[in-house]
Amino acid sequence: MFSKDSYIPYYLQIYNELRNRIDSMMYKPNEILPSENELAEEFNVTRVTVRNAIKKLKDEGIIRTEKGKGSFVNRPKIVQNLNNIYSLGMNTEETGYSLENEIVEIVTLLPDNNIRKSLMLEEDEKVVNVRIIRKLEGIPVVIQMSYLPKKIVSDIKAEHLKKTTIYDLLENKYQIKLANAKEYLDPIVADEIYSMALNVEVNTPLFMTERTTYAENEIPVEYRKCIIRSDKFRFSVELK
Repeated sequence: MFSKDSYIPYYLQIYNELRNRIDSMMYKPNEILPSENELAEEFNVTRVTVRNAIKKLKDEGIIRTEKGKGSFVNRPKIVQNLNNIYSLGMNTEETGYSLENEIVEIVTLLPDNNIRKSLMLEEDEKVVNVRIIRKLEGIPVVIQMSYLPKKIVSDIKAEHLKKTTIYDLLENKYQIKLANAKEYLDPIVADEIYSMALNVEVNTPLFMTERTTYAENEIPVEYRKCIIRSDKFRFSVELK
């Protein structure tokens, strides 16, 4: 509850109270929050204080603001488990979301040095670059750029990936058994290109992952880079 005798700043107390109300479903997904004036009156603070609490909720992706309408509760973020090799955003049906893959392009090219070394390729060996935009309920949330050695996926086509993942394709179509992967996760902010592709403002916080996936005998079969909206995803790992 809000207390003016607490050492915690007013706006953080209001943020915590609103967060508790959202977590307890007092304010449900897609429901509008009380206005700044209503909250300022309820907590007996200024609108600036309320606005700071609202901003923190928005920065964390818990709510969204719509110009001229107010602030609305977002649906919970998708939790992606990092304990196993995963394809980002799959199995979202369990959370009530609907995932779509938009295949932007599939091209054959010579990789740069970083990708070539990651895939242990010779200088003249080419890769197939598959670029996918992943959408949740029509909203772009992930840019996925996968690079696969052409020698193992020479006939890959867009229709192959409409309803399945690259990993399923590697295992079922190309009979490549995946063994393990090494991944790095970094926080970044949206530049103009990512801003346009993911429909977010420039400098919006994002995640970037870089992964090399290996088949048996430590043979690399994919280098993948993903740009991920941090207001839609969070990552978890089980520690033992």
